[in-house]
Amino acid sequence: TNKGYPIKLVTSVNKATLGLDGQISRPKEVAGLDLAISFQVASLAELSQLTGGKLPDFGPINLAGKLTDVEGGYSLKSLSLKAGTTDLAGDMTVLTAGKPPILKAQLESNMIDLAAFAGGEEEHQTEQKKDGVTKVFPSDPLPLDGLKSANIELTLTAKKIQTKKATLENTKLVLTLNS
Repeated sequence: TNKGYPIKLVTSVNKATLGLDGQISRPKEVAGLDLAISFQVASLAELSQLTGGKLPDFGPINLAGKLTDVEGGYSLKSLSLKAGTTDLAGDMTVLTAGKPPILKAQLESNMIDLAAFAGGEEEHQTEQKKDGVTKVFPSDPLPLDGLKSANIELTLTAKKIQTKKATLENTKLVLTLNS
């Protein structure tokens, strides 16, 4: 039958916990999603075995939100992410029916700590030009082809963005990418 199917699941893998609580009203079509989701891990490093590479010792990470399906895709409402001292909240929608897929997000933050995401204290190496001028970016072209794989409409409002060398306050980023 294709009746509403309740879901209540809590599972742990490599010290990470994933929870789903809600229902799928049309399980045969995987439609009618109404699921509260949660994810917790003390550090990204705990997930290194799953990814096959070494992840930084960064955390704790707590994610929560409400996953629903919408016409042509999925929506994550009331998103709440806390990762170390970084926080994000808002709504995201991914529309997968068309080519390319579309990601729409409205996010807010009190603090985004980019320095913590960058890892250890080692400084990024710079490349020297023949005339001795230090370059910030490498001579090789940046790999931007991946940006053509989706259309993105992102609005991010942050009270504070911390990098290793600067602090940005009351920042609003509006990003639109159309391939």
